[in-house]
Order: sequence, then C-alpha cells, then structure tokens
Amino acid sequence: MRPLKLQLTGFTCFKDPTTLEFDSLELYAIEGQTGSGKSSLLDAICFALYGQTPRLGAKGLDVLISSGEARLVVDLQFESGGEHFQVVRSRGRKQSQNEMRFNRLKGGAVSSDHKKKDVQAEIEKVLGLSFDSFKRAILLPQGEFDGFLRGTGKVRQELLGNLIGLEHFSKMHAWASSKARALENEQKNISHLLDTEYATVTLEVRGQLEEQLQHVKSQLEAGRGQRDLLEGQLAEQKVLQALEGRSVQAQNELGKL
Repeated sequence: MRPLKLQLTGFTCFKDPTTLEFDSLELYAIEGQTGSGKSSLLDAICFALYGQTPRLGAKGLDVLISSGEARLVVDLQFESGGEHFQVVRSRGRKQSQNEMRFNRLKGGAVSSDHKKKDVQAEIEKVLGLSFDSFKRAILLPQGEFDGFLRGTGKVRQELLGNLIGLEHFSKMHAWASSKARALENEQKNISHLLDTEYATVTLEVRGQLEEQLQHVKSQLEAGRGQRDLLEGQLAEQKVLQALEGRSVQAQNELGKL
C-alpha cells in the first residue's frame, strides 16, 4: 500500500481542512515539535483504512474529533496492486454522522449497497493486511520504538518478534518438529520390521517365488482347459442320457402297440 493523498478535516489538531500530497515523493520523513500532529497523520491513515488507531483501538474515537467540531472527515487515496483507490471515513459525535465509502478511482465503487463490515472486508482484501498485521508490518507504535533502541537484546528480540508475528513461525517450527519426529519413528518401525519379519525376503527368494507363481498360473490355465473339456463332455452325456430315456419310452410304447 502506497499513500497518494491525505485530506483531513476536524481530525485532532488538524481542525481546518489539510491536504498532504505523497504522489511525487519516494522517501519522506514526518518531523515537528511535540504536539504538532506527527502521530495524528499516521492515526488518520489507520483510521481511514480500518476505522481504528494503534493508540485507541476501535473505541473512544470521539477524542480524535477536533475540539469544538461536530465531526471529522479523513479522505485517503492510495495505490495497491497497481490500482488506485479512495477511502473516505467520517465520524461524528452522533452515530448518524458516521459514514464510510470505498471506491476504485478508475472503475467506480468497489463495494456498494453493502454493510459496513462488508466494505471493511473489501478494503482489507485490497490491502492484503488485517489491522494487527498492518500495525506490525507498517507501523511501529509510539513508545515501542524507544524500547527497541534502548532495550536489552532480549527485550528487542521480544519486541521484534511481536512486530513480525514471530509466534506464527514458532508454531510452524513446533509443527514441523512434531511431523519430523513422527516420520522418524515410522521409519524406525519399518526398518525394524524389515530386519525381523522380512529378513529372509531377499531378491533370490523373490525370484524363486515368482517362478513358483508362474508355474501355478500355468497349471491353473491347464486346469481351466480340462475343466472346459469335461464340462463339454458332461453336456453331451446329459443329451445322450435324455435320448436313451426317450428311446426306452418309445420301445415300451411299441411293445404295447
């Protein structure tokens, strides 16, 4: 995600409409005195994209509204995946003043006639990051940077692990180790079986068994031929037996006549 243009109105210290153009910048730094609104700019980007900020989360966001104002509006244009998008999010002191829109700058609305959660899902789909992932991958929350610089090696390692989601890699490592142990045990069991119950099964023995199998198959084919011959002879005998019965009956009838 690359921000292109940020417009603020009634957001913390940016009471009056303020516009920041990022399109022509490749590398830039936000600097200023304490309270000048440096963190507010990052909060505004997070608010526009996710409706929450790293410092406040999703609750108590009314404090972001400038003093004396009824509502705030954040308009962010950004690039993602080679396409340009615009998300506009407003928040008022009344629930009815809360609005959000998400558009593809070339092609119209990405989501229309959808619930707020559906529109948010579309934004996260375009970004490819959830709010927690965005914080970890894009933003280093205020206060944790000092701990990262001044902390001990263990503290920095833990902080870096939390930022990049190291627990996921730990879970993957544990799963892979468990899988490896299971396969190793299976391999040992198979090797033991081959060394004991199948120790006498050699290539020579296999060849002998194959020869016996071929001999049995040949005998089976010969037996099938004899069976077919005998079945034919049996059928002929049954016909002859029927004819003999009819002959005897005819002789008896002839004698009576």
